Amino acid sequence: MTLRLLFLFFVACSHKAFACASCGSSGDDPLVLYPNDSFKLLLQESNGQGYSNIDSHGDYRSSGGTQCKWTTTASFGAAISRKAFATITKSYIENRRGNLHKQGLGDASFGGRYSLAMLSIEDEWSPQIQALFGYKHSTSQSTKSSKDPYLLDVFGNGFSEIKTGIDVWWGQWTVKPGMALSLVQPLARSINGLRYSPNLILRTTASLSYLQPLFVKWVIGTTTENKGKVKVEDGTEQPNALTNSFFLTVESMVTETDLARLSYSETGTIGRNYNTYSSRNLTLAYIHSF
Repeated sequence: MTLRLLFLFFVACSHKAFACASCGSSGDDPLVLYPNDSFKLLLQESNGQGYSNIDSHGDYRSSGGTQCKWTTTASFGAAISRKAFATITKSYIENRRGNLHKQGLGDASFGGRYSLAMLSIEDEWSPQIQALFGYKHSTSQSTKSSKDPYLLDVFGNGFSEIKTGIDVWWGQWTVKPGMALSLVQPLARSINGLRYSPNLILRTTASLSYLQPLFVKWVIGTTTENKGKVKVEDGTEQPNALTNSFFLTVESMVTETDLARLSYSETGTIGRNYNTYSSRNLTLAYIHSF
């Protein structure tokens, strides 16, 4: 029985959707595998505009750096079991400011999930609960080592990171709520002779999704990232930062093995934000299941 027939069965017979492995944190992970997937490929193009710096008082300042960012992302995922999968993701970035532009590779990241509890059609109140983990390896230029006056050669944050967390999603209801909590620990490193020691980053995502007939899924959500201070070897500190964002995604099943996804997001534009930046982003993705 194909994934499409499973969708038809649950929607037509019980108005319930088949388990989506991650709607709780769809703003954080570009690629997720459903329980029936063996391998999955994502190709994604994203455009960021309207960059502004936000100071410690929450005031918006004009950006002295990138004005437009194009990011091409490729991600591949493989199932380890019906309850677990792993992914690898790499991106290529182009930063633009007026007629100036520079391109470079972004950091590679590795991730995965394990389902601690699966959805059950016998109990609509039972959530899907997943443990998540990830590692990002820093190889890209950061603001601390940039040699460009407009920071157009910056394609990463300069730190490798370890991520762990949990994702909870109620997929049996008509409107499907989800939430995810991630703890991200950037690893200390030396840059230009100074050692930087970042504190923990707390990232939370809350979302609501709805699956229409003909397999069109809508997801709306918010993401909050609270970034701790960074201690520098010379005795100074870089302040903590708070970023609140929202996203809206529509995803359509084109064939039994192909999905198209369109997402719009705004970073640093809702709620309280400080020591961060704001931007508007439009993303188009193609996802193929093998």
